[in-house]
Amino acid sequence: LPPLVSSSSSLRSERIFTSYLVAQENSHIRLQSLNAYIATLGGGYFLCRYLSTAVKLATYQRQVALALNDYSLAMKCTVNE
Repeated sequence: LPPLVSSSSSLRSERIFTSYLVAQENSHIRLQSLNAYIATLGGGYFLCRYLSTAVKLATYQRQVALALNDYSLAMKCTVNE
């Protein structure tokens, strides 16, 4: 049988874990939104032939991709630099 644990300490650890999970999910959502925003701006600047700005945005997008652990996107951004 599992050891007897008071319900309040069990709930406390569950709440800590849940709040950590929610914070991680919120961070991931923000990074995905930032990635989409940078990609849209970078494409627009590229089409308007503002290449230096588009390259800076590709660098920023690579940093966001690495924060998301999306290495294939990071490599695509490196090609655009």
